[in-house]
Amino acid sequence: MSADASRPLAEQVAAYTQLSPDAAEAQQLVQALAAALDARRLVLLDVVQAMGPMLSGAVPDPVARARVIHLLACVLGAMDPASGIVATHAATLLPFFLARLEDQPSIEASIQGLLNLSLTTIWSADQIALIMSALVSDIALQQFPQAARHAVFSLFDRLLDANLAQMQQHNDLVVQAFIHALDGEKDPRCLLLAFTTAQRIYQHFTILADAAAAGADPDDASLAETLFDVTSCYFPITFRPPPGDPFGITPEQLKNALHPLLVAIPENAPFALPFLSEKLTAESRHARRDAMEVLALGHALAPHDVVPYLGELWSSIRAEVVHAHDDSGERAALAAITTLTTVLARDAARIDAFLADTIERDVVRKLNDPDANEATAHGKIVAAVMSGLAKAAAGPSIALQTRLWHAARTTLLRRARGGAASPSAADGAAAPAAPTPETESTSSLAERRAALEAIHWLLRASRFSQFATASEPHPMAADGQTLFEIEIDALNSHTAHLSLTLEAILGLKDMLLAPRLLTPERQTETRHVFMSLLTLSGSARDADDRDAIEATFIVAARACAEQHPDWFDLEAMTPYRLALGQPAQPDFKPSPDSPFASLLHVFVALAELEPLTQSHLLQLFDVAETYVTAAPSSSPHALTTTGADHLVQILDAVTQIVQSRIARTSKPMPDAQAASSARQHQADAMTQLLAPPHTLVHRALAMAFSRALTPHAAAETAVAALVRTLVQRADAAQQQQLADTLLPALWTATAAGPPACMTAVQAAAGRSFALDTTPYVPFAGVTAAAVQAVVCHLRPATDLHLPEGLATMHAWLTASLDAPPSDASASLAATLATLVNKLGSDAQVTAWLSGPGMTRLREAMTKPMAHPEAWILNTLAVYRMQVKACMLRWHPSTEAELDVLLGWMDPAVCPNADLAGHAAAAVGVIAETDSTTGILTRDAYATVKYLVSQRFFARCLPRLVAGFHAAEASRKPVWLTAVSHLIRHVPRKALLTELPRLVPLLLVALRAGDAPLRVATLDTAAMMLQDAPETFARDLDGWLSALIANVGIGPSPRSELARLAQPAPGSASGAMPVLQGWTTMPLRVRQKALEVLARVPDVLTREQLEPHAKAVMRCFVLGLDDRKRVVRQTAANARLKWSLFLGQANGSGSATSLVVQPPA
Repeated sequence: MSADASRPLAEQVAAYTQLSPDAAEAQQLVQALAAALDARRLVLLDVVQAMGPMLSGAVPDPVARARVIHLLACVLGAMDPASGIVATHAATLLPFFLARLEDQPSIEASIQGLLNLSLTTIWSADQIALIMSALVSDIALQQFPQAARHAVFSLFDRLLDANLAQMQQHNDLVVQAFIHALDGEKDPRCLLLAFTTAQRIYQHFTILADAAAAGADPDDASLAETLFDVTSCYFPITFRPPPGDPFGITPEQLKNALHPLLVAIPENAPFALPFLSEKLTAESRHARRDAMEVLALGHALAPHDVVPYLGELWSSIRAEVVHAHDDSGERAALAAITTLTTVLARDAARIDAFLADTIERDVVRKLNDPDANEATAHGKIVAAVMSGLAKAAAGPSIALQTRLWHAARTTLLRRARGGAASPSAADGAAAPAAPTPETESTSSLAERRAALEAIHWLLRASRFSQFATASEPHPMAADGQTLFEIEIDALNSHTAHLSLTLEAILGLKDMLLAPRLLTPERQTETRHVFMSLLTLSGSARDADDRDAIEATFIVAARACAEQHPDWFDLEAMTPYRLALGQPAQPDFKPSPDSPFASLLHVFVALAELEPLTQSHLLQLFDVAETYVTAAPSSSPHALTTTGADHLVQILDAVTQIVQSRIARTSKPMPDAQAASSARQHQADAMTQLLAPPHTLVHRALAMAFSRALTPHAAAETAVAALVRTLVQRADAAQQQQLADTLLPALWTATAAGPPACMTAVQAAAGRSFALDTTPYVPFAGVTAAAVQAVVCHLRPATDLHLPEGLATMHAWLTASLDAPPSDASASLAATLATLVNKLGSDAQVTAWLSGPGMTRLREAMTKPMAHPEAWILNTLAVYRMQVKACMLRWHPSTEAELDVLLGWMDPAVCPNADLAGHAAAAVGVIAETDSTTGILTRDAYATVKYLVSQRFFARCLPRLVAGFHAAEASRKPVWLTAVSHLIRHVPRKALLTELPRLVPLLLVALRAGDAPLRVATLDTAAMMLQDAPETFARDLDGWLSALIANVGIGPSPRSELARLAQPAPGSASGAMPVLQGWTTMPLRVRQKALEVLARVPDVLTREQLEPHAKAVMRCFVLGLDDRKRVVRQTAANARLKWSLFLGQANGSGSATSLVVQPPA
């Protein structure tokens, strides 16, 4: 349907009334009319006249009237606001839609029309009055669909955006209209928008609590009370979204929108405070918590309003802290105390009475309670009051905080000391010595910790005083020296009382961050002590204590670093810089007591803070380079084993910092602009790391090529991991720059002296580490790992400087076949496969496959028994990676190369069963497209054709199935192993289509396979139950008997294979032989079989399972008698599910109903 001159407009409008508004034809007409109006081919008057017969009564159908008004509303919404047409006709259309609000069937469409009209119109005050008056009329909005009610709240929201000044001229009318719209609403989508709108009404409109003051009958409820009533009825929020809710409305969103409304204005106090006081005595813990959360938002309340209800509120809130059920309730209670204190502090007399009568007389006295939990709870209350005083906008705020501290200090300092009362340093008397660990009882330890916690809470609360001037001292400044001594005493107890030490670490942090608490000299001393705290981990009792000290110090250090990042610059931390080591001599051995590992953990954690990321990263790598120094002429290498271990830890820390930087800029962003900004930020970060002339990646490669790392495999791996991380995240230009530096020199490497690639990289890095002067072996040692880290993560578009490199690649391949197996062989296999995968065309791949190196490799693969086993396994490792490289890009030679590999499973080609098993496992290596090693994956920019896994599965599976059926019994497990490795890595949808063909093989694997093969088969069975239960049901007898056999004692794979090798019963050779050899299934097999059995009742019917119930329930007895607890628990769960499914409340069978014995 479209608007055109060939068809009268009235006919099109009439046709619209016969369509559903969501129909495609209806939508086409709306868009066509909007386009015609925007292009001025039509005018709105034409559309309204065409609607005339439907509106005048000539067509008495109310549905038709509503449809044509809906058409007009939709057209207005679809028109371009920039055309100005809607705004021009707004004054005419407004009374049109308002009049239709009196027509019941047309109300919903008219509301939508008003909303669309308001999107482009600024109404006058008189017009706003008309709209509000219409909404206040007798329209029962709650009888209309949710979309119409949501449109009403959207209309309020739009009018507040564009017509606030005009609406404020009709203050009461607007509020009354909103109350009328909200009253009785239940849909959470509407409520969320309504609560947000209510916040704006409270903010911009005058809502009086006195009806008489508003000119109304004094007996009538005021606007404030009425609005409070229609909002408070939703408290507490009990909404729970249904599963899979597409709208995403959460209870937290509704709470965050509703709670501020209840205490939004002082006029709400007479209604809100008794209401909340009642809720604080509710049985529901969640209702009490929500009430306290509302009180915590009550900053708009006045002191004189709070005082009449203070006693009731205080007793309830205090009880929630003292008898806290959970952390959320306690936090809400303390936040409410803080807000109430802030409100009362606006009136000097009332805050004085509150502190004297409630806090100092009652709460502070409880700080001396023998019950440490009671003292701790009241310490939190005092800290909450201190926080409220710190946030108060009153002149004497500091004086009030000082008063509160002096009321509590005597008790807290005495208990924190663990001894008799001690005067402050200001009194000039020496404090008594702290108790020794031998004399301190458990109760006194709890008292000390409770007092320390209270002091620290007070420090944190008071430091947020936002109204203190620069000249005012900290409320606790007079006791700064005493507090410092108390923290040192607690630190010194770390070998006996770790909890005190951890609390003291946080306490020193609080002292450092408290403004004007310490003198400049004491501040410097405290900072020095704090920066040395990590050394405590070196004398910790055990690893758990060391980890606790480290984690606590990280929390404290992060808080300090956020305000003072300069404190944690590595160059400024002299003791720790020395602890990391500056090994100028080859026999350098960092002290075993130094907090080496803990320090690195701290640097990694602090590097998450943006100001420290770059400095920590580069400074740590500078330290790493100090380990890789030139060796004396008398020493072949520059690193001891200890030094190499420390270097590995430093390099791992550098890699973690780089990964953390990347992760921070790779998180999902809320919008496209934020995502673009994050990508740019990541690009900038990588540019800094890879910026010429001395990039971090070149420096890492130069380190990798140094002779210091030659004998240390772990160091080689660590530096290669750093190189891989940097290269993988570099952009195309940065990768090309690296390739231009490394690869041309790499292709020209010879066996004489250090290869040119090493010297080229060192020149690019501006470093001159000593290189290994031993004869060069292609891809030996660090050369292999480092070059692999670069080449395997370059983009396919990167110029690899081929084909001049192909000859070198063939030389490497030939040399590697003659070299002993090593890590370098694996690196070579990965590097060559990556280069082949990223060649520009299939013709280049074909040329490579026909080259001398591949020819020799293929010949070796066709005659595996002509070579030593270690040599041929090295050859297989290289060959399977070549097949994988061709498979991922689906080169035409893939199937032919795969046939060479599968030939090993033929006894005529490879009589050695172990070698055949390695070939079967290679099938899985080839099929895996998301390798955990990061080689030949999409993340490593490998060339991976679309649906290549499905194609490989479709071509490989028939070969494996045919090979299994044709193989002799001794070789069947090899084919089953290959099938198992294949199905682990195939997409689930592709596997489901082939399951019917695979089921016979899977059942054999469950009876004759080794443990890994059985576990993989059980995983497939579990997947089949979930995605293809009908396939499982077709062979139910076989599956259940196989699963039962895997629960306990069953025939060994060797004896089962012997049975499979015998002719079937009735054949010429006679009956089946007696099984020889029984075995107990491995733990993982027994547990997995029971887990699969437990899933069966979830997908199959009672009729299908009843014939097997007795056998299955008896098999659970074996599980219940198993010697491993995890198997017994799994068996109990499985038996319960079957019992409930079959309607047997007490299960079936007993521990003595089945005895399984091996045959004689």
